[in-house]
Amino acid sequence: MQSNKILKSAVALALAAAGSSAFAAAGDLTAGAAKTYGAEIFGTSTTLASPGTAVYTFAGGRTTSAGLFQITFSVTNSAFNAAVAGGDLVATYVGTGAPGGSSTCAATVAVRSGGAVGDTSVTFDVTPTGNCAANDTLTWTLPQLKSVSALATIGTKVEATASLKDLYGAFDTSGTKTTTLASSVAGVAGTITATTADQSTSSKSNVISVATSATKFKTSSAATNANILVNFGSVVFANPAASVKLTDGTTALTAPSASLDVSLAGKFDAATATTASVFLSASSTCVYDSTTDTAATTVGATAVTFPTITGYAAGTTRYVCMKVDGKTAIPETTPTITAKLTNGSYSAVSKSGSGMGIARDGWTSTVPFLTGAAGAKQDGFASYVRLTNTSSVDGIVNVTLTLDDGTSKTGPLSAAVKANSSVMLSGADLEAATGLTIPATSKARASFSGQFSSGSLQNFLYSPNGTLNNVTPDNH
Repeated sequence: MQSNKILKSAVALALAAAGSSAFAAAGDLTAGAAKTYGAEIFGTSTTLASPGTAVYTFAGGRTTSAGLFQITFSVTNSAFNAAVAGGDLVATYVGTGAPGGSSTCAATVAVRSGGAVGDTSVTFDVTPTGNCAANDTLTWTLPQLKSVSALATIGTKVEATASLKDLYGAFDTSGTKTTTLASSVAGVAGTITATTADQSTSSKSNVISVATSATKFKTSSAATNANILVNFGSVVFANPAASVKLTDGTTALTAPSASLDVSLAGKFDAATATTASVFLSASSTCVYDSTTDTAATTVGATAVTFPTITGYAAGTTRYVCMKVDGKTAIPETTPTITAKLTNGSYSAVSKSGSGMGIARDGWTSTVPFLTGAAGAKQDGFASYVRLTNTSSVDGIVNVTLTLDDGTSKTGPLSAAVKANSSVMLSGADLEAATGLTIPATSKARASFSGQFSSGSLQNFLYSPNGTLNNVTPDNH
């Protein structure tokens, strides 16, 4: 009995040696032509019509005398949309030399298990009919894949894995080999570009002149041009590189005629009341042309909306423009531009970014806490601000009062502040300058902009009996 066990073990070992003595090294798995797809096409499509091939390359090989072995392939983030057949896997001679003779790598193949529609793996029985050596291959032509909606997330991959084994266990591979069949990238991508800061031209700028009570920009024509233009930036959706494909794996992804929606968030109090006060222009000069440009649907103090642009062609740049009336104080703002491209064939693509910021020239500073005239009457506490012009020139000062609920108004002090001099301002003075009343139950903060290079502020709070209750340090 013992001798029979020893004999059987010897036979098994001999067969193992004959079939796999050269197969200790790991083979390799590659995609025949890994493909890149635009992520947005998977908002409406969940199949890959032509996912390509997965190629297993032998590290050692397999002779006809070793007999049948198995290879199992599986896929991630997908499933088979058509049944797998034995003829989908082909052994091919590539290498030179072979265990047991010249390499004539060939095999008959049948599906052992899996491979049905909806499955994610298939196991093939492979019987060599010729000697397969190192560098020879097993090429699997994949069926159409379904359930690939995960590719709608940029960076997702569909991968294939392979593992070989026979009667005596794994051979020619250590564990599983994995390769990427497909991956997704941002296809038709949107770009929002802020206009270069400080456009010192006669028609537009981003520096508000406090010398004009902040109603105009600091340009050569600021004193006379009542309708000064601002180009906040541009919006464009461009086609991707030719390597980005549709689901057939062959056709390059390009954006068809689509709908473009744009909106703005920021401060737009100074926009003119005309229908073209804020508009999307085909030209960076921002000169409104009713035949090519799109005027805003609504222009609010903090938000602007535009009508949908139909028939938008990829690669077409639209510039976000605003016209100010030269009378209303221009608020400092850095607007947010949001754009969305929509087409029935693809999922929508959105992009958001900052436009060019606009700011005032000269000296600026803030006071975080103020009471108004009504508050002083109600509880007896009164606020005062000592403002000092520390420069060598006289200058106008504009004040912006902002209530706790966000309500805000801007206006100039009644007179310029002389060089190297100070003025004491009450809450009532600031209300008169801005035209905004601070309710008795509310408080406010104040921002100051002076037409001079340097200045300072101190904030005083007096109690009902006239005692100085609080004073802030000198704030430059």
